[in-house]
Amino acid sequence: MRKLTLVSILLAAACSSRTPAGPSADLATSSIDVNALPPGVTSGSGIVWGDQNKAGFGSVTITNTTGKTATFWFIAWKANDLVNQVNVAQIDRTLGPGQTATLTLAFAEQCDGRYQRDVYLDLPAKPAGTKYGFSDVGNYFYASPGFFYFATKCGAPPVTPPVIPPPPPPPPTCQDRTAINFGGLLPCIFGEGGIDVCPNLLGLQTTVPNGLVLVNGDCVEPPPIITACSGPFTYSGPSTFELPNAGIAEVNYVHANVSPLLVEQNGSAFAGQNTWIADGNYAVVLVQGNGTNGRGGTPDLYTLYVNVVAGASYPSPTAGTIKHISRFNCVSPQ
Repeated sequence: MRKLTLVSILLAAACSSRTPAGPSADLATSSIDVNALPPGVTSGSGIVWGDQNKAGFGSVTITNTTGKTATFWFIAWKANDLVNQVNVAQIDRTLGPGQTATLTLAFAEQCDGRYQRDVYLDLPAKPAGTKYGFSDVGNYFYASPGFFYFATKCGAPPVTPPVIPPPPPPPPTCQDRTAINFGGLLPCIFGEGGIDVCPNLLGLQTTVPNGLVLVNGDCVEPPPIITACSGPFTYSGPSTFELPNAGIAEVNYVHANVSPLLVEQNGSAFAGQNTWIADGNYAVVLVQGNGTNGRGGTPDLYTLYVNVVAGASYPSPTAGTIKHISRFNCVSPQ
């Protein structure tokens, strides 16, 4: 069986300012089988290691000085101690005589881990994807003076800083230029010695003026009182339409298309005229026209008018005369 030759170095680059110790006596006195080296080739010949830091640990440049084609293996070990070492990454390259190649390794670093790296020559074949164990190469281990590489020390998890809420907004100030504390805190103070209850109005108001109300510290006009049945009313349905009857169908149509709060004031037949003159103010008026009877005739169509004004004229929705008028308002006529 072919014997193995290893050229290795131990590297240490601590994240702190520790001074790494040199190799132990056990490593320093490990033997090499010189018969495994070609004549004239010395251990470590042609090896240029990457820098002695984290970035350079996984790099080595190899020049084949053996005088023959050879396979070089670059292996990184997690060195728990001098005996218990675990292969964390390996790569190989076959080089002809005099050829040079740079091999690189990458692996997930564990905090507080200790690592070292070696180069081996012509290791026995293993199945693809199988890593070499330390016992596979231990009898040929050689350590030149060097150091271990120490990974980052484990520490407490980072502390999340507390969330500091933004400062509260400044308090409102007096903006009445006639006040003696203009720009100061409310309420505004005047030379007369009174306290202004309406800081948004010029001058001193010891009470809320008539017609105004106090809203959020300011004296303002009260909002208009709007009931649910107040106009103006809107209608977006068709200009003419049919209904099955002049009773509940009309009420349902007005409720669905204008307001469900409107009530019918009165309805009346209105035959013989083409135009109706409004006899009052109404929220809604339905005007039904006479159609033409018989085959091919036209139906009795409706038109809906909103915001009807007394005295205004409203035409029939058909070519014939008006047949029926229905008036709608809130509970009491507008």
